[in-house]
Amino acid sequence: SEVCSERHENIGLLAYSPLAGGVLTEKYANPKSYSDSSRLNIIPGYKERYDGSMAPAAVAAYADVARKHGMTPAEFALAFCKSRTFVPSTIIGA
Repeated sequence: SEVCSERHENIGLLAYSPLAGGVLTEKYANPKSYSDSSRLNIIPGYKERYDGSMAPAAVAAYADVARKHGMTPAEFALAFCKSRTFVPSTIIGA
């Protein structure tokens, strides 16, 4: 954000994948319900890396915070991007 500041270069930052590759849409909240056509299943090794990391627990905690504010995790992520003065737009692909 520092380089994007009006005090510095005043360059907009495009938030790429603010929904974390669809994870914040909660379609991966239940490991047993991953669609066969989901990126977690079609990209070799992705599911194993995701499920074996701290990401599922971090996403669950993030979802709890979002719900405390009356939002879904996706709404919360997009609201954060929208609230940043240096983010003129986001690139979404879930």
